[in-house]
Amino acid sequence: MFLKLSERIINGKSYKYYNLVESVRAEGKVKHNILVPLGVLTDEKADLIREIIKARGESKGPSVARYRLDEIIVTKSTDFLNIYVLHKLWGDWGFDTLFRDYQFIEKLVINRCINPMSKLRATQWEDGELIDALNLRQTPNYYGAYNELDLIYQIESEIQKHICDQLTIRNMMSDSAIVYDITSTFFERTKCTLAFRGYSRDHRPDKLQIVIAMAVTAQGYPFYWKVYEGNTPDVSTVEDFTNQIINLFGLSDFVFVFDRGMTSQDNIDYIEEKGFRFISAIDRNEISTSTPANIEQFRGVDENTNIEELENFIKYDSQLWYREYQSGNRRYILGFSAQKQQDERKTQQARLTRFEQRIQEQNNDLSQAKRNRKRETVEKTVETFLKKTKVKRAIQVTIEDMPITRGKKCIDSFHITYTIDTSILNDMQLTDGLTCFYTNTCANVWPAEKVIRQYREKNTVEEGFHEIKGITELRPVYLSRPERVCAHVTICVLAYLLYNTLEKRVSKFVESSASDMLGELAKCKVHTITTDSGIECVKTLTRFTEKQISILKNLEYKPKVIENHFKRLIMN
Repeated sequence: MFLKLSERIINGKSYKYYNLVESVRAEGKVKHNILVPLGVLTDEKADLIREIIKARGESKGPSVARYRLDEIIVTKSTDFLNIYVLHKLWGDWGFDTLFRDYQFIEKLVINRCINPMSKLRATQWEDGELIDALNLRQTPNYYGAYNELDLIYQIESEIQKHICDQLTIRNMMSDSAIVYDITSTFFERTKCTLAFRGYSRDHRPDKLQIVIAMAVTAQGYPFYWKVYEGNTPDVSTVEDFTNQIINLFGLSDFVFVFDRGMTSQDNIDYIEEKGFRFISAIDRNEISTSTPANIEQFRGVDENTNIEELENFIKYDSQLWYREYQSGNRRYILGFSAQKQQDERKTQQARLTRFEQRIQEQNNDLSQAKRNRKRETVEKTVETFLKKTKVKRAIQVTIEDMPITRGKKCIDSFHITYTIDTSILNDMQLTDGLTCFYTNTCANVWPAEKVIRQYREKNTVEEGFHEIKGITELRPVYLSRPERVCAHVTICVLAYLLYNTLEKRVSKFVESSASDMLGELAKCKVHTITTDSGIECVKTLTRFTEKQISILKNLEYKPKVIENHFKRLIMN
């Protein structure tokens, strides 16, 4: 018995008709007897019926042919291939061994990659039953998940050490660059002793928050993270991180890459005292005072200047030129981009134009005042306008009394005037288009081009934060116990590690993001098929698409092995 396809072309359009048939021999010839005419079917429906026939075989039980098409019901469809791949990646990192005695963490991590839920809902996640089956264990007690968060918190350092060891074994830390940064995330409707108001990178200053530090390799693999109180300054976390690198990971020959906001002189001194090297950048307003670079050479430089005429500058790429300076053991690499200069000056002019408009609007409002205005209020308003120009130092503002007479009533009001000191503005524009990198690395090992490239690639940690907040839904945090808040961060970081692993291993061969790949893999599902009488019940697997096979091939996972694994699962 099998499903037979007949294809007809009507008015140039192809139509597929299906019949359930059996082969019989009559007059020495094999003929096909139609058992059930099924008519037009979708490819998916046809595949499901084929799987039923295949699963039933020619058993002595009731034949599939006894059921009409409308009696065949798909009672359940759950994700398979996306979960299977993430489960394999989990094992590739050795987490199956590290977390051998843990019932929930793999499910919580994979759930964060696919369909983030609360911890309790994630333990009851229907698709998560596959993870229990793959680990050959019974469905655990759902309410034990929160207790396991406490255990995860206790072994946070052990998890980080395990990842670092795995990266070392895989030669993923051999380029000797570590990118470090911090971010923040906020709480929702909960209280936590770690939660404070501070500088919010989520632009939610109204919310309590925590600060999260993270270090990644140059390829973006996270191996260190730590949760701090929400009002912790950026620079105060560096010493903690440096000590962890030495004491926990035993690393000594590394270059730390920091955003300019992470560095202070005390931090740099501490890093050098420990024998480490660093790459960072200097704020533009400090270039003239903190480096040997002479920025006067950029006076009068604009889009019409021939960049090649700048003394001793070397071309890095189509946008950037650079020149290196040495002062003691410090190297300063001054970069100049004409395009960046033009963009910054256009932005500056737009801010000044907007400032002029605001002053005009304010004067119009003051001239129509119907009650007394306070000088302090006007001054605060003007101060706000000035800060938004970013060139406050070059603008001189005067607020003059301007009484308004309305009949017999005299109203106190004001009039605002301003002037722009072009000489100060020109001085401030000297740094337009400039970037100054600085480092204590050796030029023979880390030439200027490599320093620039490495600093530019510091966004790997920023991308990691973006994915952790977005894909794994780190925020908002609803937990309140500090240990569980820290464990929540650990789960989100581990989810990002799997996510990043999938992307790094496949994206250079398949032009898709990890999110797109997981979406494609999610199309391969386990279907539970029954009849409305409930007598028949089989499980089938959606056939692999060419794109799914390509992803599996680049992960070095064999489709046939996966299909056989599925068959063993449904037999248990």
